Amino acid sequence: MIDRLKPSADAMSPDEAREAHRLVTARLKELTADQEPRIWSNREIARVASSVTGDVVHVSAWLDEDKEGRTYRDYFSKARSYTTTNVGGQRGEGGDGDLHLDLSRPLPAELERAVDLVFNHTTLEHVPAVDVAIDNLFAMARSEVLVVVPFMQVEHWESPSFGDYWRLTEHGLAQACLDRGFEILSLTSNHNPVWPIYYCLHARRRGGAAPPDEDLWSVTGTAEGFGFRPVEPAHPLMM
Repeated sequence: MIDRLKPSADAMSPDEAREAHRLVTARLKELTADQEPRIWSNREIARVASSVTGDVVHVSAWLDEDKEGRTYRDYFSKARSYTTTNVGGQRGEGGDGDLHLDLSRPLPAELERAVDLVFNHTTLEHVPAVDVAIDNLFAMARSEVLVVVPFMQVEHWESPSFGDYWRLTEHGLAQACLDRGFEILSLTSNHNPVWPIYYCLHARRRGGAAPPDEDLWSVTGTAEGFGFRPVEPAHPLMM
């Protein structure tokens, strides 16, 4: 194996290596198409949304599109009510019925525990005051939060509408729950070798105090991670 890695007279040129990388990546993406982050996260959202019967808010929803031809409102078909919020700007304008909400500012008192489930998809990385934004999402929920965030993804922004500031980890999401009195129902990821990697967190407000021995390590499992519901490799190449 070591000998195969040594430079040789017929080693690929930089251009050939880049082309080989492109071809291999394209093939891997074909083999792991179900791990494309939007497709994967939509499946995770649908798993939770199908049984929700209370009031739901999609925070920073933009147009509420799932990028597969549906709206997220369709996912929550049993919900008693479904509200969308936006803040304005190039990617912050949705429908006429949107509630205006700036996640970077303190939450208005009338929105505290206003809905049963708070849903948010790939917004937190775009809010400079990320702790305030997380506080607001959890504070709005009477019961549950459903949050999708990127973990490994190229920086993306649209000037002057939004920047790109943060990447939350499995431990960061778990700690957010611990600090705000929520227990984790599931924390999953589309870990794979070629697509951007997302986390999907589903958590519930505790009815009482946390167990006295609960800490980050007790809720996230071992140092290998994924103490909740591991994502099985979609293909042997991912193992």
